[in-house]
Amino acid sequence: MFKFSIVIPTRARADTLIHALTTAVEQTFSDIEIIVHESGDDPHTAGAVAAVGDSRTRHVKTGHPVSMTKNWELALNSATGDYITFLGDDDGLTNDACAVASSILEREPAELLSWRPLAYYWPLYVVEARRNRLEGAIGPAVVERKSSALILELFYRFREDYSHLPMVYNSFVKRTVIERVRDKMGCYFVGGAPDICSGIVNAFCSESFLLSGRPLSVSGLSHNSTGHRIYFSKDRVKRDEAARDAFDTLRLHPSLVQSNNLKLFIGNEMLIVKESLFPEEEPGFRITDLLDATAQALQFGPDDYDESLSDIREVAALNGIDIGDLAIPPRHDGALSPPQGVRALGPDALLIDIDCTQAGVENVRDAARLLQALMPLAGEQPVIVTGEVVRTLPSLNGEGFRVDFTHTGNGVFFLGSGWGESEPWGTWTIASRAAIRMRTERRDDKPFKIDIRGQMFISGPMQNPRGSVRLNGGVSVPFAATSEQPNVVIHLVASPEVALDREIVLEFEIERPVSPAEEGIGLDTRRLGFGLKAIEFAMKTGDAQ
Repeated sequence: MFKFSIVIPTRARADTLIHALTTAVEQTFSDIEIIVHESGDDPHTAGAVAAVGDSRTRHVKTGHPVSMTKNWELALNSATGDYITFLGDDDGLTNDACAVASSILEREPAELLSWRPLAYYWPLYVVEARRNRLEGAIGPAVVERKSSALILELFYRFREDYSHLPMVYNSFVKRTVIERVRDKMGCYFVGGAPDICSGIVNAFCSESFLLSGRPLSVSGLSHNSTGHRIYFSKDRVKRDEAARDAFDTLRLHPSLVQSNNLKLFIGNEMLIVKESLFPEEEPGFRITDLLDATAQALQFGPDDYDESLSDIREVAALNGIDIGDLAIPPRHDGALSPPQGVRALGPDALLIDIDCTQAGVENVRDAARLLQALMPLAGEQPVIVTGEVVRTLPSLNGEGFRVDFTHTGNGVFFLGSGWGESEPWGTWTIASRAAIRMRTERRDDKPFKIDIRGQMFISGPMQNPRGSVRLNGGVSVPFAATSEQPNVVIHLVASPEVALDREIVLEFEIERPVSPAEEGIGLDTRRLGFGLKAIEFAMKTGDAQ
């Protein structure tokens, strides 16, 4: 048995496959097998495998085209490694990916080792303005041990993107997890999107997973990419053709409608997997949360604003939801900002947005090499355990307590309606009204202080954005910022009556929130107002305010 199996499912895509396969063959770690599993029997595919494959490479063909999910399941059956990863036929591994993974797993045994790939948009990508760009983040050189149950719950609350799940597409998955899933469902891949669904089942059937801050691959987005051909191509004939190639039939959950919107498609997959694997268990699923997330991403694809909005309205009507409660962003023209280069993203982290044409990159193999060059030589990455989120505020007992709303913070479960996804620095309001609800442990009638720390969205000079916040239905407290001083600290005092309540409710109201797209400074169509970083609680002493 090999230590690692690299499985590459493909279907008549020799032009990108040859580069993806090369990144597998060029691994510096030797205890691997490489399986090219072809849906159909294309002579160009065989030629690509013959050109760059080696003795560790096996080419398996179904003989006739099959659905994507079936091809992936058959491909998995061919793998013999202790750990298995799937590589898209337009993706690429860094050449030390298996060596780094082996080193981490020897020091810190785990059933799942995941990472967050950078995105490489091939020169023929469907959205012309994004062609030949490398985008993403290189995290600190540490390995985090994350709770699988927590990441799954956040995903089902639409507080984590599907790409943050431990998918077989961005993880080395131990065979024991795969067998556990198959024992429960009879197969490993379900639904129409096997990559997304693998992340859900892996998280449900494991206790924890390792997350490497060092990305081990590049996710290629090309003219061959199934999801992007379906959801981002302007050519509807090509959209339909891509869907026919990928799916036999797509099962549609009765609470949803047939849609070309990517978020609604993902929501359908979430429901299908939940009903197949954990119908009566947590995490739950709320259609209102799905519609909120869909509205935030209303125009990610080209020219689909009206169509997606119509689908949102239809799903809302089907489920008795008032669409007036949703924050619907304005339409934008889809203009993309120019590449930003390489920038620092906090300590020991980089934000990458590179025009690869200037770097001599022509394909995903080149992009993977560029990524490798941007990272320091792989050494031992220390393993840390991600802190637990807070579900109930503790009693203060004379001590202060801080709730953090950054992406790795502890406050995500307190965010109610009107808030976007957590980001590295904090969380934006995305509507004129937003709420935070915090359950509390029983406390006495002593007043305490609440300091809310954040920033206002500033899109240009001479701006003075304003807002207000109300504590447990009390008097509104105004706050404001300027272009010179966007940071805000809001001081509140909880009265003895509030101190006895079992819930703290903070209601924010923002005057005239505006989106980066409206201001012509980005693609984000969410109407941003107040950016929440942290809330600090402390006992009130004397007359301190």
